[in-house]
Amino acid sequence: MQGVEGKPGVSDVPPRPTHPSELRIGAPLLPDALTPELEREIKPQFGGIVPNVFRVLAPARWMVDLYLSAMKRSHSVLAPRELLDLATFVGVQEGACRYCYGGMRMCMRMLGYSEKELRAIENRVELDELSPLERAVIDYSAGLVRMASPPGAPQRAELQRLGLSAAQVAELAFCASQVVASGRITMLLAVQPDADLEKRVESFVYGRLLRPLIGRAMRADRRPLAAVCDGPFGAILRPLGETWGGQLLRGSVDGLLGTGPVPARTKLLLIMVLGEATGARALRDEAARLLADAGFPSERSEEVTRHLASPELDPVETKLVPLARDTIYTRPATIQPRIREATHGLEPRAILDVVGAMAVGNALARIATGTVSRIRVFTGPVDRKSRNIVATSATLAWPKSGKMKAANATGAATFNVL
Repeated sequence: MQGVEGKPGVSDVPPRPTHPSELRIGAPLLPDALTPELEREIKPQFGGIVPNVFRVLAPARWMVDLYLSAMKRSHSVLAPRELLDLATFVGVQEGACRYCYGGMRMCMRMLGYSEKELRAIENRVELDELSPLERAVIDYSAGLVRMASPPGAPQRAELQRLGLSAAQVAELAFCASQVVASGRITMLLAVQPDADLEKRVESFVYGRLLRPLIGRAMRADRRPLAAVCDGPFGAILRPLGETWGGQLLRGSVDGLLGTGPVPARTKLLLIMVLGEATGARALRDEAARLLADAGFPSERSEEVTRHLASPELDPVETKLVPLARDTIYTRPATIQPRIREATHGLEPRAILDVVGAMAVGNALARIATGTVSRIRVFTGPVDRKSRNIVATSATLAWPKSGKMKAANATGAATFNVL
C-alpha cells in the first residue's frame, strides 16, 4: 500500500504542556449514563466518588475496564515499578489530555512524588540526577506518544543495553499504548476533570495520612496473566505475551469488535488508517486482511489508506476516516469540535464505538511501533470458530534513582441516528 498523502496528524506536533491548567476543555460530548450497578462497583474504589469518566463510559463495559486498569495501575511489574510510573506520567503529559494529566498527577502525588519533583519532570529540567536508564525511558515513552519521530530498534537496543529485557521494553510500550488509548477516549469525549479527587491529594487526610497506604496499594504487584494473543491483531499483541497488558488489550480489541451498534467494518477502517499514518504497516495490513476476508475489496482498502476516501465508504465513514488520522497526536481545542461535528446525529453508544476504535487503533499502533521492527502477519483465513467471529457479505460482526524516586464485506455501515 502507498502512504497517506500528507500526515498532519504526525508531523505538526504542538509543544507539550507543562501543567494541566494549560489545557482547555470543551463541553462534554456525551451525557451521564451511570448505572446503579456500576456506581456500587466504582464508589468504594475511589473514596466514595465516581470519577467522571465512568459516568460517560458506563454503556461500554470494555471501555470501563480499560480505564479502570489505567487509573488503578494494575498492570504487571516485569519492569521496575518506578520506571513504569515515570513512563506513564511522561506519556500522559505528552498526550495532553486534561482529564488524564490531572488524574495521573494526582496518582503520582499519592505514590510519593513531591510537587517540585513533578515540575522538574514536566519541564525536563534538573534531570541530571536521573540515571541514564531513566532518561532513556523518558525519551522512549515521549517518542511513542508523540509519534513525530517514533523510537525504533536503536532506542529499544539502548534500553536493553541499560539493563531492561525485551519483555520489559514491551511493557514500557504497553504503558504508552494504555496512556494513548485512555487519553484519546477522555479527550475526544471531553470528559470533565475530577476536581474533587484532584484536590484531595493536597488535603491533610489524603495527602499526609492516607497517601502512603494508597501508594502501596497502587504499587501492589499483580501476578502476570497469560496473554491471549490469538484472534484479530494477535500478532501485534504477541510481544506483550509475558505482561498483563497483553490480556488487557486483547479484551479491548474483542470488546471493540464484538459489541456496540457500529459495524466492525467501520472500526477496522479507522484502525487501518491509523496503522498507515503511523507507519505501523503490520497493523495496517492486518486490518486490511480482516476487511478483505469479510468482503471489503483490497483495492478499496488501498484507496482508503492513500486518499482517506473511497466510493465504497458510506457517509458516516467518509467523515470519520480522515478524522481518525488526526487523532494520532492532537490537542483538545483542535480535535473536540471536529469529533462533535463528525458524530453529529449518532446515538451515544455509537459515539462510544467510534471513539473506542480510534483509541484502540492508536494503542495498537504504539505497540506495533514500540516492540519489534518487523511483525509477521498471518495471511491465511480467520479461524472463526476459535474467536466466535461471524462475517458475511453484508455485515462484519465480532459476537526513578535520586530525588525522582526511581528505584533503579461489507455493506454500508448502519447506525441508529437520533
